[in-house]
Amino acid sequence: MNDDDSLSWNWDELQKLAYGPLGMKPNEFWELVPSEFLLLVDSYNEVEERKWEIYQQMLAWHAANIMNASGNLKRPVSVEKLIGKKKKTKKMDKEIQKKKLDELKKTFGFN
Repeated sequence: MNDDDSLSWNWDELQKLAYGPLGMKPNEFWELVPSEFLLLVDSYNEVEERKWEIYQQMLAWHAANIMNASGNLKRPVSVEKLIGKKKKTKKMDKEIQKKKLDELKKTFGFN
């Protein structure tokens, strides 16, 4: 490899990741090419991120139920409000709705 630090691999850290969270055996790790290993790491990170999102939703659901049952609030609290995510609403004007409906009718043979 090059002397450039940006191109070098920290094999000890990669092995810790492979043998720990990824649960790989040494022979499985060394049989992979770097791009395969990086795909495994990306997949693992996506799964962990989704687990964290579910955990946050569960906690927010419990908190919302307790807060709403207390009777101390003027308005009910939602899970989305506690998490900080806004519900995505998409409004279409009448012309766009009609155009979309006409396209669907044409697609499925309703004229």
